[in-house]
Amino acid sequence: GFDAFPGEEHVCNAHGTAVAGAVAGTTLGVAPKAEIVDVKMVECRRLRGTIDAIVQGAKWTIADHARHPERPAIANWSFIADTAATIPALDSAVTALRAAGIPVVVSAGNIEMNACRIAPANSPGVIVVGASRIRRAGLDPDAQLVDARTPGTAYGTCLDVFAPGDSVLLPSMEGTRQPTTQLWTGTSMSAGYVSGAVALFLEAHPTATPDAVADYIHAASRFTIVDPTRSPKTGLLYLG
Repeated sequence: GFDAFPGEEHVCNAHGTAVAGAVAGTTLGVAPKAEIVDVKMVECRRLRGTIDAIVQGAKWTIADHARHPERPAIANWSFIADTAATIPALDSAVTALRAAGIPVVVSAGNIEMNACRIAPANSPGVIVVGASRIRRAGLDPDAQLVDARTPGTAYGTCLDVFAPGDSVLLPSMEGTRQPTTQLWTGTSMSAGYVSGAVALFLEAHPTATPDAVADYIHAASRFTIVDPTRSPKTGLLYLG
């Protein structure tokens, strides 16, 4: 793959491992036949990325896809970059990825605020994913189980779909070497599940455009509204 910070240790955190596991893990992923290509845009020293690194990663992804255009590709962006305004460089990167036929799936953010104020969730054309959980509809222990927004998940009209993101079992690492699993919570993992769903759709429809992919995700998820108050038109990911 690609590393925007080649002068340092390559693996320093299990976050990307968990998201990759949600996308295509052999036993815990949605699309186990998909191939993960590692595009590292986070600096281990600070555990933070930069806008320049993200743009570099997007350019590399486009060039890599051009080398074998017969194979559909997806860009999973499980990060947030800002909580105040749009970022033109990210918007341009999304536009370029989509023009190359690559859908961009992003995490809404683990912040109790409107996702329309969070970049890149506010970039035009991205598929924005919130985290859902299962809870009881009432205090009675026999009350019906329902799907609901995970507390602390961004909400609002910019969300496209919810997916499981509360205490989900996914791969992890002990240190940087020993594989293990753990329970993860967050919209990053939810975005991974949606990226896996997109991979399955593209496997069956390899010439589908990013717009067609988004239309499919919307149409399939519309039957279960997760957050009727704050995200009244956003449903739960469905792989039927």
